[in-house]
Amino acid sequence: MKSNWFALLALILAISSQAATFNLETSNDEPLYQTTLPKAVYQYSTRDHLQDLVVMNVNNEAIPYALVPYNRMHQQEIVTEKSKPIVIFPLQQVSVNNAAVTAIQLDSQNNKTSIQITPQAEAIASKSYYLFDLGKQHPLFNKLTLDWEGQLGKLITLDIFTSDNLQDWQYAGEATLLKASASNEVILKNSVSFTQGIKAQFLQIKPKNTTETFILKSASLQFNQIEEAPLPIDWQAIPFIKREQAKDFIHLEFESLGRYPTRYLNIQLPQQNTITNVSIYVRNNTDQPWRIIKNTSVYRLKKDDNQYTNKPIQISETTARYWRLSFSKNNGGIGNDNPTLSLGWLADKLIWNARGPGPYRLQIGDNINTATNLMNINDLLRPYGNLSLSDIPAAPLTFISGNQQASTWETVKDRKRLWLWAGLFLGVIALASMAYSLLKEDAKV
Repeated sequence: MKSNWFALLALILAISSQAATFNLETSNDEPLYQTTLPKAVYQYSTRDHLQDLVVMNVNNEAIPYALVPYNRMHQQEIVTEKSKPIVIFPLQQVSVNNAAVTAIQLDSQNNKTSIQITPQAEAIASKSYYLFDLGKQHPLFNKLTLDWEGQLGKLITLDIFTSDNLQDWQYAGEATLLKASASNEVILKNSVSFTQGIKAQFLQIKPKNTTETFILKSASLQFNQIEEAPLPIDWQAIPFIKREQAKDFIHLEFESLGRYPTRYLNIQLPQQNTITNVSIYVRNNTDQPWRIIKNTSVYRLKKDDNQYTNKPIQISETTARYWRLSFSKNNGGIGNDNPTLSLGWLADKLIWNARGPGPYRLQIGDNINTATNLMNINDLLRPYGNLSLSDIPAAPLTFISGNQQASTWETVKDRKRLWLWAGLFLGVIALASMAYSLLKEDAKV
């Protein structure tokens, strides 16, 4: 009978294990593959930093791999070229020709000769040039695009000047424009590039040849706009535990059921038009003191049927079981309802060596007795020379099987201790039952 109890206990322990297996799909014979880790891998992990992850071949041999942060594999900024039209101010510049011009006339009459000197009107030179007011604050631009009328097949050379006050002009360079066509071939040189970005408020262009008419139709600036790349954040809402009303603060506690490497927080406030301040704390055990990791403002506003909320709160990577949000009553609090809390992270990239025969598998969870073969990414890449991470072919991940507990913070050791106590309790009950049966038999005799 005792053996039956222990067999039942062993079965319960086996069922209660936290583990999952995924298939790594390879399409060709390559030495290295890269795999983006989905949320499920993190949900099954029972150790911080995925230390219970193992990659295996068909012979159940652990093979080398490296975990590469998202930031190393992807650009954090996107640079796009933008164009902005600018207003043209045509001006006329008049200059006096400095050469002295006079007319000399000889008149011979009555055996007398007279000389009449008549100064002519001064020679006037006039040429068109163009002024642009870029504004006191404008993007740093590196190219100017122009469109002009006529003058097909003629080179137009321009001088370019910049100024901040319309008095002191700095020479910014020379440019040559051309529009030409022949035999269905077209040459168009309609832009001016600058080696250094232009910051000045005013820009002036002048044609070098003053005898030709240069009529400018339109002009636009080209500049590089740097934007943050959209981040594929994995989000996981975590359960609310309790709310405590202190003298000056409202404390709300949440429990993370998985070991998520959190870098972003999303706090959804319960009431419209709320602006408040929140302090964020974490700990892993209830007997530990709370540790503050962030103090920031959050809001939820509505105007003209549009919702406005703060961006996800960025923190240093934190893996924690218990999370606390503390709202000061002096800053308005949050009302009677409770906010929600979601943890966000950027999935690591798994770079692994396809050593041995496939198919290949990824296992995560209670594999604490298995060598993981985790390596530094530089050591893994060293045999392949200057191989770029982006050139490594992808191997998608598909779920095969797994047993998952409510919380991955309950380790195998904790569960074994719990079930051993349960087994001991069941054993005591069994012994008491046996003793009771023996007593009944003795009473019958």
